[in-house]
Amino acid sequence: MKKESKSKNIKWISQAGIFTALAVSLGYLLFFIPNVELISATIFVSGWLFGTSVGVTVGGISFAIFSLFNPLGASLPPLFIAQVLGGIIIGAAGSFFKVMLSALPLSFRVILLGIGGGILTMIYDVMTNIGGFIAFTTEKTFFAYLAAGIVFSLVHIISNILIFSVLLFPILNKVEKLGRMGSL
Repeated sequence: MKKESKSKNIKWISQAGIFTALAVSLGYLLFFIPNVELISATIFVSGWLFGTSVGVTVGGISFAIFSLFNPLGASLPPLFIAQVLGGIIIGAAGSFFKVMLSALPLSFRVILLGIGGGILTMIYDVMTNIGGFIAFTTEKTFFAYLAAGIVFSLVHIISNILIFSVLLFPILNKVEKLGRMGSL
């Protein structure tokens, strides 16, 4: 293996490892506040900063660790698969959003980050609700499961809209400025 290629691999593994650890840690930080979380935003940032391959890796591994070592118990397979796939989508979206938003004025970027965070959360919630339905419910309990989940999904979507627009926007803006100055 060439020295340059080996160096790139080490850098990639380091980026993915650091952001995976950060995502899982921040996931547990707000664990006891139902449906308010920072794991999605952290995964999104990894895709934004380092590209699709790091974002997808961080998303999949972070949700796998978070789901397997959940203090309430490990997720059943259908829910686990939905959580991991949701993380992968969020990581890939970070890279996609960077490309799509880079040419827009700052005011539009903050609005679109919030909307994007809400849409990604809605996609994640639909996927995990389907996985949860398969794992936990029967035909008789479907409507009760759905009705109870709506409130939690709304809290999750609204909190992530705020996190993506209010928290991520200034962080990404600052990181991009540091990158342009050569500090990163």
